[in-house]
Amino acid sequence: MKFIETPPFKKNVKELTKRFRALPAAIEEWKVILAVAPTHYLAQAISGLGNEIPLPVYKMNVTCHNLIGKRLRLIYTYDAPNETITFIEVYFKGDKENEDQNLITQFFNPTDNNEE
Repeated sequence: MKFIETPPFKKNVKELTKRFRALPAAIEEWKVILAVAPTHYLAQAISGLGNEIPLPVYKMNVTCHNLIGKRLRLIYTYDAPNETITFIEVYFKGDKENEDQNLITQFFNPTDNNEE
């Protein structure tokens, strides 16, 4: 399985690692789980993104050793034919309630970023 980390995901990780130092190790654990079960039973497909999204986008509550009783949420796509998982966003549920649907749309339509 190939894993890709988008620039916004890397930025999220950098910011969250300041608060949760075990995050990089947790990401490696998530990769092991997702390599075996990319559509893990804890992952939910995100609906309502529109027809321009060619791949299923999943959200999954994940753990980190620094967070006891609290969760992070991972947003990713799974491209089965290419055996690729792309991490789009990760955030602490205490900071933000829902995924950034604009960020997901921009991932699939990068030219939309330059029109503003």
